[in-house]
Amino acid sequence: MSNVDSVFEHVASTVAEELKISRAELDQHTDLRRLRNLESVKLLRIISRVERHFGCEIDEDSIYRAVTLGDLVTAVRSTMNTTAEAGLPS
Repeated sequence: MSNVDSVFEHVASTVAEELKISRAELDQHTDLRRLRNLESVKLLRIISRVERHFGCEIDEDSIYRAVTLGDLVTAVRSTMNTTAEAGLPS
């Protein structure tokens, strides 16, 4: 599994666990606004788990601009790339 796939799989699995839905319901195009039970507190809990897992801090603006699951994954990858380029520990 490539790094790209592993980031998506971790984020999707985390979303599914927090929202108590099937992972199979989620793909890159899943509209976050249409996911049942996704309110701001759960979104922040998802982000916190993802940040801990990848050792990064995702920009809040990127989080709230994300419309799809793919957008959220892109924000995670962008943060990971920025951390790696700066030579910061991940």
